[in-house]
Parts: sequence; C-alpha cells; structure tokens
Amino acid sequence: MVRRYSNLCERVGETLIAVISLMSILFMVLIVLFILKEGLAVLFNPAVKSEASLRELFLKTVWQPISEPPKYSLVPLIVGTLKINFVSLLIALPLGMLSALFVSEKASDKLREFIKPTIELLAGIPSVVIGFFCLTKVASWLAHAYQYTWLQEMFTPTRLNALVGGIGISIAVVPITFTLCEEAIHNVPESYRIASMALGATRWQTALRVVIPTAAPGLLAATLLSFGRAWGETMIALMATGNAPILDWNIFHSVRTLSATVAAEIPETVVGSSHYHVLFFIGSILLIVSFVVNWLSQLAISSLQRKFAGE
Repeated sequence: MVRRYSNLCERVGETLIAVISLMSILFMVLIVLFILKEGLAVLFNPAVKSEASLRELFLKTVWQPISEPPKYSLVPLIVGTLKINFVSLLIALPLGMLSALFVSEKASDKLREFIKPTIELLAGIPSVVIGFFCLTKVASWLAHAYQYTWLQEMFTPTRLNALVGGIGISIAVVPITFTLCEEAIHNVPESYRIASMALGATRWQTALRVVIPTAAPGLLAATLLSFGRAWGETMIALMATGNAPILDWNIFHSVRTLSATVAAEIPETVVGSSHYHVLFFIGSILLIVSFVVNWLSQLAISSLQRKFAGE
C-alpha cells in the first residue's frame, strides 16, 4: 500500500514537472513568434516598408521617429550598443578571468570561500540600482576628470556617456564572467597540473601555459555569454548613457542602445504604426543575436567537454 502510494506520488510529480516544462517552452515559443510577427512587418508590410525600408534602417544615419518625415535608421543605435558592449567587456573580461584564475589556482580555501560568493553576489543586485549608482556617483566622479582642458578639447565629454554606461554594465557582467571562467578552469583535470609541475613548471607557468589553453573553449563561452548579457542590458543603458542616438565612436559622448530605445519608446507608440513595428524589429534583432550567441557558447562548451572526454 505504501509502495503504491509512493509510486502514485512519483508519477504525479513527474507529470507536473513535464507539464510545467512544456508550458515554459510553449510560452517562450509564443513570445518569440509574437515578436517576430510584429517585427517582420518591416520586411513584408507595404505600408511599413514605405517609411522604414531596409535602406532607411541600415544605410541612413539618423534616428528621429517623431520627425516629419520620420527617420528610422538603426545605425546610431547599433553603434551605441557596440560602444557600450566594448567598454563593458573591456573592463569585465580581464577582471572576471583574472579573478577566476586567482581563485582557482592560487587562493587558499578560506579566501576562495570568501571571494567567490562575494563576486557572485553582485549578480543579485538589480540593474536599476546599478544604473542609479552610475547616474549619481560614477558620472559625478568622472566629471571631475573631465575638467582637464586637454581632455575637454580632445574628447568633448558629456556627463552621461558610453563610458559611464559601460562601467555600469561591466558591474553586472563581471559575476557571469567570473562564474563561467572559474568553472571552466576548475574543470581542467588535476592530472594536467600534476604532470606540468612534475616536468619542472611553476604553479603560474602551469596556469598560463597548460590550464588556460586547455580551458580556452570554456573561456570563449564565458566571453560570448558575457557579450550576450551586455547586449541585452536595458535599465543601466537607459539611465546612465544620456540616451542620445549620436553616430560616432567617441566613448565620452552620449549614446542610445537598441534595448534602451525599445524600453523608452514602446509605451508611447501607436499600435500598428511604422514606429511600433520598427521597435519590434529591433526586438527581433536583439532576440536573434542572443540566440546566436547562446548557440555559439554551447558549441564552445561542447568542444571543451569533448576535449576532457578524450574524443
């Protein structure tokens, strides 16, 4: 009787898990289909194409959707997104990778138990808090550096710019970079380290010449996923970058990213208008790039697993 009741509970639990999993997949598919349906009207709806053709989207240089006639160039938004990503990854990747290397190869057990949770705790800080911190503190700190005449003449900095936003996004990206890199380095078989040091290599020589090359696919996956995290960040980009769709590569100028544009403008658009469909087209671009980045990272992780398996 007890065994029959236990089997029944197990079957009910398995069924609930399967139903919840299928519902999650269904919701994700429906969300993707809805975004693509609204966004791809840019390609197939004649009324939308007359105002927002591919030539307008990718060959012009001005984003002014409420002007007359409206201008829907995505080029300044894409450039702004790439500028933010470049700054954030330039900060986050060295910090995350070097911290992971130190924790995995050099730190004592007590120090590792302190550093690892502390860094990973940053992932729990809401983006709006980081954005507010950058808006009020980081921007003010950097404004003092902008007072140098040579810096003003060379870069003409604004208070909120790609550098401030990049610093904020790097704070959100570092925990992901650290966690994935630490896992990739930790998964390198200990026999590799023992063999290297048996041949006379020091601990750091082993780390740099044996461990890192072996863990390279995992480090590449960490880089790609860090890029994906920075690519889709919204609140920090919305609060700390100045939100000006300016087309240049100066990180001291204000920028507007793709995700921040959707967040800022979608509540005020008319449903079914060209502006509405262009914003969903931007969402489709963000979605597709995120899927591609995750797919490439999975390939890198699979490559690392096959290497460790000796295949």
